[in-house]
Amino acid sequence: MRKMKQWMMAAILTPAALLTSCTDNIDNPGSPTRPAGETAAQTAFWDKFDKWQTDSCTLGDDFYMHMEGKFWWNPEDIYPDGMISYAGELNAERFDQMHGKGDADFDALWEITDVYPQEPTAAELDKMVSDRTAELWQDATTMEQAMEALGRATAAGYNGLFEPVIEIVSGKPAWVISVPLPFYYDARALSPLYGKHELSERLAYHGGQPMRRAAGTANAYQAALMKGMDLGVSPEQVVWSDEATKNYQAVMQMMLNPDSVKKFIAANIRMYDGLLMSNKILKEYADIERTTPKGEKVKLPLGRMKLHSNIRTIWGNLYCLRAYNKLYVSADVKKKYVVWCEEFRQAMQKRLENNRWLSGETRANALEKLKLVEFYVGAEPDVTPDVAMPKLNKKDNMVSLIRQLRKARRDTQHWMIGRTRREVLMLNDIFENVYNYTEDNATYGPQTNSVTINPSNLLPPYVNAADEETLTLAVLGSTIGHELTHGFDNNGRKYDKFGAFKNWWTAADEAQFTTYTDQLVANYSALLMMPWADKTLYDNGKNTLGENIADIGGCCLSLDILLSKHPEATPEQQKQLTKRYFQGWAIAWSGSYDLEFAKSRYYDDEHSQLRERCNGVVRNINAWYDAYDIESGTLYLEPAKRVAIW
Repeated sequence: MRKMKQWMMAAILTPAALLTSCTDNIDNPGSPTRPAGETAAQTAFWDKFDKWQTDSCTLGDDFYMHMEGKFWWNPEDIYPDGMISYAGELNAERFDQMHGKGDADFDALWEITDVYPQEPTAAELDKMVSDRTAELWQDATTMEQAMEALGRATAAGYNGLFEPVIEIVSGKPAWVISVPLPFYYDARALSPLYGKHELSERLAYHGGQPMRRAAGTANAYQAALMKGMDLGVSPEQVVWSDEATKNYQAVMQMMLNPDSVKKFIAANIRMYDGLLMSNKILKEYADIERTTPKGEKVKLPLGRMKLHSNIRTIWGNLYCLRAYNKLYVSADVKKKYVVWCEEFRQAMQKRLENNRWLSGETRANALEKLKLVEFYVGAEPDVTPDVAMPKLNKKDNMVSLIRQLRKARRDTQHWMIGRTRREVLMLNDIFENVYNYTEDNATYGPQTNSVTINPSNLLPPYVNAADEETLTLAVLGSTIGHELTHGFDNNGRKYDKFGAFKNWWTAADEAQFTTYTDQLVANYSALLMMPWADKTLYDNGKNTLGENIADIGGCCLSLDILLSKHPEATPEQQKQLTKRYFQGWAIAWSGSYDLEFAKSRYYDDEHSQLRERCNGVVRNINAWYDAYDIESGTLYLEPAKRVAIW
C-alpha cells in the first residue's frame, strides 16, 4: 500500500516563502542536460525545479536534498499533523464539493438524518428491537427453527459470530463463512448469554490470543443455520473458516434453548440498529477498550459524525466512487492509465524472465502470478449489477437506509456466484474492506492478486499538466510499479496467483530471497533520518521492508519503460534521460515534515519517510551510480551490498 502517497509532491505548489534558500546555479553538476524536443510547457516546468537545486550537500551524501533543496522544517507549526499534505487536502476538498452535483443517491447518503431529532426513549428503542426480532424470528419454537432464525439474522447483517462472504477459491467465487472484523462489538452482544469468564475469554481473543476451543459437537444445528442464511448453494460448497468454526462451537455451549437464541438476536439488533438511533447506545457499544497483539490498551471511540462519515465512505462506497469518477476523472486519462498498467506488467515480465537467481520452477510460478494480476483503474468494478446500488431516498432514516444497503450487499453476493474472477474482485473488495476508495492511495491486495488505483491518482498533481515524460513515469513508478511489486515482496510472495496463502517457492529461492531482504534491512537501517536535528534516529528498515522492496521495484520498472521508449538514444543521451528520471523520482517524493512527526511514525509506519524513500531507493540501484558517476558519499554502497530484488 502506498499510504504516504497522500503527501507526495506536497511541495510542488507550495508557496516559495516556505522554502529554504537555494542557489540559481542551473549548471550545478547534478543538473542533467535538457533533453531535445522539449515543449515550452516542459521547459517552464523543469526551469522551476532546476532553480531549486542547492550546493549545500553532494549527490552522494543526500540526493533528495541536492535535487530538491526544499526539505524543510515547519518552524511556524502551521501544519498540525507535522507534515505538509497538499494532495490530501486537495482531495478532501474535492469530496466535499461532490454534494448537489446531480447524483441523487450520493446526495441521499450525504443528507441522511437520524431516526429521531432527539435521543429516543427506552420504549422507542425497545419497540424497534421487538419489531425487527419478530420479523426475523417468525414464531420459531424448536431449536432447529431458532437456528434458522439465527441464519436469517446473519444474512441480514446482525449476527456478530458468523459472516458469509464471497472469496476466490481455486480461481472461482465461493461462499466462505468467516467472522466479522469488529470482534469487540460481538462480545457486548454476547453478554446476555456469556458468563463473565467466557466473555473475558472472547475479549482476550480479540487481542490476538487463541480462544479456548469449546467442547461438544460443532455442527449440531449447522444445517438449520445455513438454511436460514439462504446462500443458494449446497452446504458442501460452503467453506467454514477456523475462526467461524470456533465461534460456532462456543455459541453452541451458550444457546441451549430457543429463548437464548432469540435473546442473542435481539441483543445484536439493539447493538447494530440501536447505535444508529442513539448516542447513548453508540457510546456503550463503540467506546470499547481492547488489547492489541502487542499488549497495548487501545480505545476505539466512534462519534456520531464519524458514523455518518462511515456511512458515506464505507457502506456507500459504490455511490461515492461513481459520483467521484463521474465528476472529476477524464475518460482519456483513465484509458492512458490502463495502457500504463499493461506497460508495467510487460516490464515486470521481462525482469522476471531475465532474473539470474530464481530457479525455473519459481520463475514459472511468478510469471503465472503476474499474468493473473488484475488492475482496477479508478477503483470502479467492470460490472456493477443493479441490485448492488438500489435507489436511495433522502427521506429515509439511518436505520432503514443501512438495512437497505445490507440487503443490497447480500443480493450482490448471490449475483457473484458463477461470475468471473475479475468481475467479482473489485466489487467484493468494496463490500468487504473498511476503506475509503476516494482517498489518496493505491493498493495491492495479496488475497485477490489485484492492484487498485484510486481515482485521485488520475488527477493533478499525480497526472501533471505538462505531461512531462520522466516525471510522469516517476509518479507511475511510485504507484503502478510500486503496487505491482508488492505482489512479490516479503509478504505478497507468500500468496499464489489466486490469492491463496501458499508457498510456491523452492527452498533455495526462499533462502536467497531472505539473504537479499536481510541486506536491504541493513541498508535502510543505516540511513539517519534527520542528521542535522537528531543523530540517533535511523530509518526502521525492518518495519519498512515491504514498502522499500516495492519502492525500489517501482523505480526500476519505470526506468526500464523510459529507456525502452528511446531505443535509438546514444549512451550519453541515455545517461541524461536517466539523470532526468532520477530527478523526477526525487520530485515525486517532495514534501515537508518535522522531527516529531518522523519520530511518531518510527514504530507504526510501514513506510520510510519521504527523504528516505528517495535516498534509500537510489543508493540500491546501479543506474543511479552510473548516471551521476557516484563513487563516494554517505549514500554510497559497494556494488555487492546494493539490493534491487526485482
